[in-house]
Amino acid sequence: MYKTHAISPKDSAVQIVQRLTSLYENKKLSEKVYLDTIFKTMVLVQSERISFSNKELLVLLTKYRQISWHKNNDERLKQAYYTILSQQARLDGRNGEMLYYAEQLSEIEQKVSNHPSILSLNLIATYYDSKLAFPKVTALYKKYKQFVGSLPKRIGNKEFDRKDVMRSADLLYLFSTAAYNAKDTALGAEVKRILAQTAQAIKKEYATDIEVLSRLRFSVLMAEHEQYRLSGNHGNAWKNLQQLDSLQDSPNTPQYLKSYIHFHVIDQKALFFLDTKKNDSAEHYINLLNGLIDKKSALARSQYMVKKYEARLLYNIGRYKESEDSLVKALEILEAEGTSTLSEVDEIMYALTKVEEQQLLLADSARRQRQSDRRFVALAFGSLLLLGAGLLMFLGIRRRQKARFVNFKLSLAQNIHDETNPALLYAKILAKEQRVSQHLNQKGALEQHIDHTMELIRSLSKDLKSDQQLLVSGLVQDIRQVLEKMSVLSEFSYTLRESKDIKRFLSHYQYSNLKAILQECITNSIKHAVFRHIYVTFSVNVNVLQIRYKDDGIGWEKDQVVSGIGLENIQDRIARLNGNVQIKNDYPNGFEIVMDVNLSVVA
Repeated sequence: MYKTHAISPKDSAVQIVQRLTSLYENKKLSEKVYLDTIFKTMVLVQSERISFSNKELLVLLTKYRQISWHKNNDERLKQAYYTILSQQARLDGRNGEMLYYAEQLSEIEQKVSNHPSILSLNLIATYYDSKLAFPKVTALYKKYKQFVGSLPKRIGNKEFDRKDVMRSADLLYLFSTAAYNAKDTALGAEVKRILAQTAQAIKKEYATDIEVLSRLRFSVLMAEHEQYRLSGNHGNAWKNLQQLDSLQDSPNTPQYLKSYIHFHVIDQKALFFLDTKKNDSAEHYINLLNGLIDKKSALARSQYMVKKYEARLLYNIGRYKESEDSLVKALEILEAEGTSTLSEVDEIMYALTKVEEQQLLLADSARRQRQSDRRFVALAFGSLLLLGAGLLMFLGIRRRQKARFVNFKLSLAQNIHDETNPALLYAKILAKEQRVSQHLNQKGALEQHIDHTMELIRSLSKDLKSDQQLLVSGLVQDIRQVLEKMSVLSEFSYTLRESKDIKRFLSHYQYSNLKAILQECITNSIKHAVFRHIYVTFSVNVNVLQIRYKDDGIGWEKDQVVSGIGLENIQDRIARLNGNVQIKNDYPNGFEIVMDVNLSVVA
């Protein structure tokens, strides 16, 4: 469907969504048809495993989000929106992002139905299961125990589509596995009873659906196997593995499920023979597992798991020193891949995903305010007879809107600060502890990235809290005042030029860094140069602010080593602004610093 002439599937998908949006905006598609078609299109795109980054998808679904939140404020449309985002994050392995959207989806579902959906529960449980956080999975079950217990009845009443029916069995398998791993056998037995009842309902309603029955069989067998393995019931565990073999070999089992079963069976057989100390068989399956992982280019966690199996095998046959060495290598795999900080990275991704979404909602709110302003202005000038009344009405509504908008910004700033900073601070502490434990003095890339992210979030909070909008013209005025004061004290003259288009917005982060850079330039000239005049030029070309700084000194000789950290500070600050800096030394005719910084696009 998506393959067109020399266009990638992803580009084709983008074109389809943009075309649908254009048809809707030109009133050639009704709102309902547009929304339904966009959702079905994105489901199909994801079924073909087309990858989108979070930002790409947020931009692509802009019109869908605007209708869902601001035109209709429809909880079911928001539910569909978060379904798309959470599924995309799951497909692309962005766990922190997946968890955030799954929690948002669950929150909206509870408003609509008083309980979460099978999809959101499955995503949240899958996340905590992947982190081996079994108590959190069992806590999730206990929180929604009543809903989970009603699954057999709901399936019998045909309340779920077939995908949710399959997810129901998967979810109960996750809950059962977590209960037995958490050593709560009573809870495990309780979940198994619900799984058995669910299996009966599925077999009755989907008696001829091969895929549904195969998925159900796999979930039931895996839940049973986890119970037998953890309780030491080796006889039943082996029978269970043979049943999984039969399911894998069955012509009725879908191919994608066969591959999934194949990996799990080999993994569980390796564990089984390690537990029963049948070392030759254990070695055989460990080698098979190693081969599968190599072919799949597996993550460090899978390589770590196999290395740990090898350590157990060596211990079983009495080669204790080699066993210890293998365990050390397993830990080295985790450290080399940075796996020890995966949870912290997920927390950062969770926090930044929330910030990204809140920024979009704020931008949508500002856009609606501008549209509202235009409507009221048109109304006020539409009739001279109603000018006075229209003006008063406009001012009153404008004041209320501004007050609501300011309150919204303050609340948003507080939420961003309170909910993201703790997660980032915790990640920073862990990164620092890791650096100290390795006896490293300089910060690593992760720690520097966390520091930069925290600084950006603090700046964003200041922007939201402030009633004033920072402009390039304000920066020019500040530098003019600095030059005026310093020229009197240090006896030099200056020329400051500016282009006409300088009433452009700057974030607090850009404003504070650019001001600090220019103050550093002036200070460097006073400290190190013999000069009488300073030249500063501000110009804006499309969305790029260019600042040129120059004094009439001589610069420095080409072979002279420039000491001090002034120029280094300037380069570092510009890099943090994602800008460019050129330092032009033209000895003995002086030097010039040229800085280019991207400005936000004004809608």
